[in-house]
Amino acid sequence: MHRLFHYLNSYLLTSIPKEDFKVIKSHFIPKKLNKKQLLLQKGDICDHFAFIVKGALRQYYIDKKGFEHTVNLYIENWWAGDRESFIRFTPSIYSIVANENCEVLLITR
Repeated sequence: MHRLFHYLNSYLLTSIPKEDFKVIKSHFIPKKLNKKQLLLQKGDICDHFAFIVKGALRQYYIDKKGFEHTVNLYIENWWAGDRESFIRFTPSIYSIVANENCEVLLITR
């Protein structure tokens, strides 16, 4: 069965029936990212959150001196995105890049 199905059911007291999961999954957009491809670029508004089916992503920012600082590492069966930008509709101060080839499921508000 699908990783998202198992992830959701691990947090619920009763399991989601497979028929209902099909409806939930239909709200997600599958996307493949190549290594070093950006999911989110600094200055863009984060309008999707990504559930990572395969691969790993890294969230980082670049300081005023040009040094790169990693803030988060996202791995399989986890979510990636900039919460503040997503909720407040503000430009992100972060970039999120694929550390390896990835498969994600994107969902909007």
